[in-house]
Amino acid sequence: MDKRLLISTAAVNAAIVVGIIIGNSLVVIAFVRFERLRSVENYFIVGLSCTDLLLGLLIPVRDILDLGFDNSERTRYPCIVGTFLVVAMSNISLWTLMLIAVERYVKIFKPLHYPLYYTPGRVIAMLIVTWVVLIVSNLAIAMQEHWHVGQRCLVIKVYPKKMADIALPLLAFLPIVTTSFVYSRIFLLARKHERSIRGLQSSQISRYRNLRRVKKIFFSLHTN
Repeated sequence: MDKRLLISTAAVNAAIVVGIIIGNSLVVIAFVRFERLRSVENYFIVGLSCTDLLLGLLIPVRDILDLGFDNSERTRYPCIVGTFLVVAMSNISLWTLMLIAVERYVKIFKPLHYPLYYTPGRVIAMLIVTWVVLIVSNLAIAMQEHWHVGQRCLVIKVYPKKMADIALPLLAFLPIVTTSFVYSRIFLLARKHERSIRGLQSSQISRYRNLRRVKKIFFSLHTN
């Protein structure tokens, strides 16, 4: 590996790590320090920030393992563990985004039931269950690794092909499809309310114009 390429890659990864640490740490610190920010919605945001913080720290480390080492037997377990953690954190991030979308959906479409469904305790339980289930699922896949000495430290090289083709897309695409569906429903509802408001405004404008016409006719009759 070219030393210049390695140094430039390390510099870019270091800049990314610093940005991720600062941004997500500020979110977590603000949530902890200011009680006003401890709303139900922000519990999901903090969970997402923690996931992104770990993900941003793990991706550069795994890339450095891939670029800077000789892919020998001594790098076997660091490569497998790093790949497992990156994939697991990526899935957790996607599923947390799905939980946020569903929470928005319930708050808009079922506002009366929202306080019953979403409490701080239940939100924390949702996040913990999401983390546990996805970590266990990805761990079960990673334990069937087929990485060999001399291969690059990539997901397609570490994970079994059948698992990479079936399980990983399922874990990734399911939250993406669900999130897209939920936000499309919210968008359609917003457009419906927008059309209703425009129709109400146009009807009010037409009533105002008719009232002005009636006033003109009334005054014209009295003046004559």
